[in-house]
Amino acid sequence: MTPEEREELVQYRMRCSHEALAEAIVLMERELWRGSMNRLYYAMFYSAVAALATHDVFPKTHKGVRQQFSLLFLSTRRVPEDLGLAYSNCSSDGVAATTMIS
Repeated sequence: MTPEEREELVQYRMRCSHEALAEAIVLMERELWRGSMNRLYYAMFYSAVAALATHDVFPKTHKGVRQQFSLLFLSTRRVPEDLGLAYSNCSSDGVAATTMIS
């Protein structure tokens, strides 16, 4: 991947993240909690994918993204611990389980 392609991918994933966050806010305003939690998860996921791409790391799975994000950004304290843990502790299965309670 060329540096230009990588930058394009990072920008695309950040646009996806911002869009997912905007969707989450709309869903929260309508008290649609499951959909909101899903969109919040994806906002974090897309941001993590973008961050990893800046280091030429391209995991193939959601679990791989969480693991690599933890290695590159949490263990090195490049991301504030509370923000990093919010992402690394969540998963698409965890979001689904959490939202089934509400």
